Amino acid sequence: MEKLNVLNASMTSLSNKEKCPHCGSEKGFEPGIILDPFMGSGTTGVVAKKLGRNYLGIEINKSYIRIAEERIRKTSNPLF
Repeated sequence: MEKLNVLNASMTSLSNKEKCPHCGSEKGFEPGIILDPFMGSGTTGVVAKKLGRNYLGIEINKSYIRIAEERIRKTSNPLF
């Protein structure tokens, strides 16, 4: 059985995500859209923007939506 190393977005820091843009999969990278169905404060969106990736975040709580929008808006352009 193949062992996968999956990062839990709520348990890792921003710097760990930036170090691991492929999220631990040894399958390589194929461009696509990053989907975060529970966006919260927008950490996944921030990292996706820094890495120049497309993303889609879904959040039901309006307070968190405002926080995520502000964090993503303040995020600098892609690192690469």
